[in-house]
Amino acid sequence: MREAFGLSVMRMRLLVALMAAGLLSTTSCNQVPAESCPEEAASAAFDVSGTFRYWSAIPFDLTGTITFEQSGQTVRVTGTTYDFGDDRDLVGEGTLSGNRLDIVLVPKNGDTDYRAEVTFLFSEDGGRFCVSYSDTNGDAGDMGSFAGTRLK
Repeated sequence: MREAFGLSVMRMRLLVALMAAGLLSTTSCNQVPAESCPEEAASAAFDVSGTFRYWSAIPFDLTGTITFEQSGQTVRVTGTTYDFGDDRDLVGEGTLSGNRLDIVLVPKNGDTDYRAEVTFLFSEDGGRFCVSYSDTNGDAGDMGSFAGTRLK
């Protein structure tokens, strides 16, 4: 096992992760409290097109952007970016029902080894959202595990 500064690489990674978690627990990247997530409004009409900045709860601590295009009730995710890392750009298409969008996101490059089943709940003005998801990596998050706001 490799060592650095007298610590195994695994212990060093754990130490860094714990330090980062402690630092990030004081930032806005924590899970959005469920009570601040929009409630489902099946009869409302929403425009969710645009680019949103998103963040996720610890331990993933992902931040970046997601872009939506909307035509009627059909909503397409045309791309995602990540502030850190080199994760694949994701795309997908779903039907908006009120303020709820259920969508499957897959890699834009055509890889077939990943998919995420995602539910977005948008605010009344369509300017913010909360997310629940599960993916083929075995990762899953309750509503509020990701959140986002529309960029101006």
